[in-house]
Amino acid sequence: MLQAGQAGFIGDGILHTHINPASTANDWYFISVRPTTARKAPPFAPSVKVLYATPDLPTLAPGAYNETLRMMNLQPGGRGSAHKNTGVEVFFVLEGSISLHSAGQSPITLIQGQGSYALPNTGVQEFNTGNSVARILIFEVGPAGQAFQTHLDQSP
Repeated sequence: MLQAGQAGFIGDGILHTHINPASTANDWYFISVRPTTARKAPPFAPSVKVLYATPDLPTLAPGAYNETLRMMNLQPGGRGSAHKNTGVEVFFVLEGSISLHSAGQSPITLIQGQGSYALPNTGVQEFNTGNSVARILIFEVGPAGQAFQTHLDQSP
């Protein structure tokens, strides 16, 4: 049973159900890591809509992986720490807007409902250039047994 603000992981091939026990409607996000061959499969429920999908990413090497889902709240004028990851990091803006700076690329602005990603070993940093709190859902997939995030001394 998940409460507001919580997340849960479901392993590959595990049967499960989605039931809203509340008397009011709610929104929930399903994040999936799947091969490109599965992208054309129909959604598991008619009400499902895709909010953000990355382009095809490099194939992950065989082995065990850790998946992390976290929420970042950035105050107006705030910023995340400059960092790089051993795996893939996917960003989805739930509220507000951010400027995402990735090494070797021009900064991009993401507004509510938009997403982006950073490939392994790419320096990245998030900035809130808006006038309200920015809420960002961040999904990370990286090799098990390795520190996922390394902080950088300067912005990418």
